[in-house]
Amino acid sequence: SPAPAAAPVDGSALALADLDFEAAGGQLVVVCGRVGSGKTSLASAALGLLQQADGASVAVTGRTAYVPQQSFVMNDTVKNNILFGAAYDAAAYERVILACALDKDLAALPSGDETEIGERGITISGGQRQRIAIARAAYAEADLIVLDDPLSAMDPHVGKLVFDRCILGLLRGKTRVFCTNQLQFAPTADDIYYLDSGRVTERGSFGALLRKEGGAFASLYAHVSSTPNTAPPDADADGGAAPMDADVPRAPPADGAAPPSVARVPTTSVGTAAATADQRRADGKLVQVEKRSLGRVGLSTFVPLARAAHAALLGCGVALLILLMPISQYLVNILLSRWADAEAAGEANSERWLPFYVGSALVFAVIVFVRGLSCALFFTRASASLHTSMLRSVLAQPMRFFDTTPVGRVLNRFSSDMTAVDVMLPRLFDIWAFIIGSNSTTVLLSMIFAPPMVVINVALAVAFFKLYNYYAAVAVELQRIIAISISPLVASFSSFLIGLESIRAFNRVATFRAQFEARQLAFARAFTALVAIERFTMTFAVTIGVSIFLSALALALLFLARARFFVTPGSAGVTLAYAAIISFRLPAMFLMSVTLERLLAAAQRVMEYVDMPAEEGADAPLGAAGAAGASA
Repeated sequence: SPAPAAAPVDGSALALADLDFEAAGGQLVVVCGRVGSGKTSLASAALGLLQQADGASVAVTGRTAYVPQQSFVMNDTVKNNILFGAAYDAAAYERVILACALDKDLAALPSGDETEIGERGITISGGQRQRIAIARAAYAEADLIVLDDPLSAMDPHVGKLVFDRCILGLLRGKTRVFCTNQLQFAPTADDIYYLDSGRVTERGSFGALLRKEGGAFASLYAHVSSTPNTAPPDADADGGAAPMDADVPRAPPADGAAPPSVARVPTTSVGTAAATADQRRADGKLVQVEKRSLGRVGLSTFVPLARAAHAALLGCGVALLILLMPISQYLVNILLSRWADAEAAGEANSERWLPFYVGSALVFAVIVFVRGLSCALFFTRASASLHTSMLRSVLAQPMRFFDTTPVGRVLNRFSSDMTAVDVMLPRLFDIWAFIIGSNSTTVLLSMIFAPPMVVINVALAVAFFKLYNYYAAVAVELQRIIAISISPLVASFSSFLIGLESIRAFNRVATFRAQFEARQLAFARAFTALVAIERFTMTFAVTIGVSIFLSALALALLFLARARFFVTPGSAGVTLAYAAIISFRLPAMFLMSVTLERLLAAAQRVMEYVDMPAEEGADAPLGAAGAAGASA
């Protein structure tokens, strides 16, 4: 249908201008021109993928399909890359496989068309990627197929075979817009457009344009025809990566003959040298499920953290300062009480307590300052060292690691997990250390001034310890599931952006949105479960449990005090006051401890990458400078 179009690149320039382009139903229209003339822009404009300038319009009748210059392949099986969200039709699928000369390739793959081909198709050749993209367009049963230089990465005989079988054969009757400078295919075109600087300068049949005296198309055709193809084959082309192409049958089967079945019997490996046969299991899986550690994390994770920071002594200092802070705080309170008692008793030299009180307060302030500074220094050094070590470890991995590990999984370790170690863990550790110290002081004082609190504190400790073990085990596992569920989101988001033009051209936006939403749902389920179990534990198990405990304790102390059995009314009041303070502080300590353990799971995930064995003979990629930076 008529499609005058213009597409602005920025505020002033136009990629296409003064363009009146038409591809009638069933025609093969060739669009040619020198490099940078606007062929790719025309292909995008024909599909409505470029912004239109004022007055421009694009009209397309029927469904569309697109083979971009840089073929888009998903981190999925060959079959799913060809189907691209469409329903499976065995007969149509077999015809497409044969027309695109993929039957020999599938026979060589370990699991045939069920073999995963990795992100961006890194385990197959460029020609194979292009043939998969052409097969996708052919299978889509579209009315308009736009092909942007689809044969450039194929050997000449393979490209000729695919052109004859698929573009001229299987797609006969479809409207085909073929953007290329491989002008050996131009004689078969129904119409030819020659572009120059985004404008159509010549249009007509092959014969008419060739006879045009001084024509740009005739000049380009003569130049291409007179240039011998002496360049060595591309290492990423079919000839170098897929030797089975030399034996591809040269003609399709006779009409009515049954197409050969798509091979699914593992034979030899095919693809880049990095994708060795031992990477691909018999079930065709290339990307393995992300492994996760099991069991609790525990504070023992701080030991490798201290080693990573190259600051074991600093780590011991931080632990010592955490213990000294509540002691110094308790000492300040004791000295203040002694000074107040001396003033109340009218002692003549009560001022003697003032220097002790001021000195202890200064010591407490210094300990708090040094503790904060030491924690910041410790975690900063640990985080920087872990990041450098993880980067060095990843860069020293063999190529099979990058073939079998999605980029989103690696980015997740360097972003989400490192953020937890960089930002969240230091802040929470500081608060947790303060709460632990304060609660420890309160527990100690309660047992000194109210001896019945020894029994009560033991009962509280046992109850909270059992509850903590149950809750922490579930919370840490859910945190690991959350961390793992982020990786597919990152990977799919970047992959979908790369293939956005193909997704829109095939009208598969809803299909890919559903896939992304399913991955979002997996993340949301784990996150919601973590929040729900946290709220349940804090509301029912902690708040209600503490309320019932304090009510029962108050009644027990009341009866014991009235009977003057073991406790007096005064000691009962003090005991109840301390029990209330401890009971309401324990939930905060409980929640902080579990959250700290969850964040330590992120540090554990980072250290898993740090401890990966390097490729044999690999040097440290960051060199001496990186090592120096890690230990600075």
